[in-house]
Amino acid sequence: MVQYLKKFFTYEGRIGRKQHSKDLARGIVLVLFLFFAVYGAIGLIFGIGYLDFLARAIPILPFMSLTILFFPLVKRLHDLNWSGWVFSVFVFNRILDLTVVSDFESESGTEFVFEVLNTFEQEWSLFMAGFSIVTFILLLILIFKKGTAGSNKYGPDPLKV
Repeated sequence: MVQYLKKFFTYEGRIGRKQHSKDLARGIVLVLFLFFAVYGAIGLIFGIGYLDFLARAIPILPFMSLTILFFPLVKRLHDLNWSGWVFSVFVFNRILDLTVVSDFESESGTEFVFEVLNTFEQEWSLFMAGFSIVTFILLLILIFKKGTAGSNKYGPDPLKV
């Protein structure tokens, strides 16, 4: 177990698509486990309800998942011979998600979103939507694209080792 954790929590080297999928699944399970463990502890200590905890934890959950999934994603980027700095696209996307305009109601009730937003907010919303699409495409590339054949500057081919 310790050996696996040492391999999981390092960003050096490369992993293939199959190992990446396994690591992502394990990372998601770990995030959910930590999320509910923290909820259980906070619920016992402070007596906070599930919905109250969820309302406070939703902004933190994406960053918690990015922290745990950082290592397999960077190793997968290395397999494609890309720098680990490409990971910053995912972080920037999470930060953009926190800037979502939440008050869409006017005096006459809920209207079409773009009628309520000013010009800057409309452009910002379109930028966020476009950036989310770019991030989604990057995720699809990480999941489906074959890695660099043979060795690259990040290490030997994971399929040959």
